[in-house]
Amino acid sequence: MSDGWHDDPLGRYPKRYYDGTQWTHHVADHAGATQVDPYGIQPSPGGMPSAPPVSQMPPQQGASGFSALPGNPILRFIARLIDALIIGLPLVLLLEAVGIGGFDFDFSEEAAADANQFPVAALIIQVAVFAAYEIYMIGTFGRTIGKMVCGLTVVRRKDAALPGYGVATVRYIAGIIYAVPIIGWVLFIVTVVMGFSDALRQTIHDKIATTVVAKSSSLKS
Repeated sequence: MSDGWHDDPLGRYPKRYYDGTQWTHHVADHAGATQVDPYGIQPSPGGMPSAPPVSQMPPQQGASGFSALPGNPILRFIARLIDALIIGLPLVLLLEAVGIGGFDFDFSEEAAADANQFPVAALIIQVAVFAAYEIYMIGTFGRTIGKMVCGLTVVRRKDAALPGYGVATVRYIAGIIYAVPIIGWVLFIVTVVMGFSDALRQTIHDKIATTVVAKSSSLKS
């Protein structure tokens, strides 16, 4: 282990300083305030070696440079399903009820010549509604309803702060790439793999928007 501030192995404080060979008596809280907490034995009368400023403390995830815990990719998938059920399903049923849904396809030759058979209006409405829902919820709360249920929050990669509407918009637009025929399907497979293998479990749209889906409980209040 390299020298520096790390999680307190005793669990008494958020951080404790490791001098490269042993744990020291220097500890720090979440606010960055330092104090002395003897590690194992009482400090000698001659004093203790100094520790660097808390501003140099590494983030909780060390080499990852991120100050919270990345969320479970399976929970992310469940969150998406929840959003689809509470937003997508009622929307589809509503569009069907008003006669602009997309379930009643006619694949006959006569219908193939009729461009109105493709539910363009329904597609535009669904994209608009999901965009408004996703951008507002992520931009305001960092979470959709599905992510709230699953204990996940979207935050900025650089400081674990809420993304805001600008980043939320970029993130949503980046996610549309998965809807592109063939290329989008390949990218979707790639992004699923990234969700499990990446150090911060960032997917392609997370990389583009520089966001991370973190465990809500690991974020500072």
